[in-house]
Amino acid sequence: MEARKNDIVNGEIVDLNDDGQGVLKTSQSEVVFVPNTLIGEQVSALVINTKSKFSIGKPIEILNKSKDR
Repeated sequence: MEARKNDIVNGEIVDLNDDGQGVLKTSQSEVVFVPNTLIGEQVSALVINTKSKFSIGKPIEILNKSKDR
């Protein structure tokens, strides 16, 4: 299932992109860029924009914080 605008997605931040946004991988291997998150965090994010190869999300809740936070 493809993430759509206003969907809530959950997953782990596995990397940071060049802009410092967290790279969230969903269970369907989709990529959602989520600002203000750190590698290793489990987050819940609201999809605010979608593109053909990725989505952009807004963090709703950090379910498991990084030790670096």
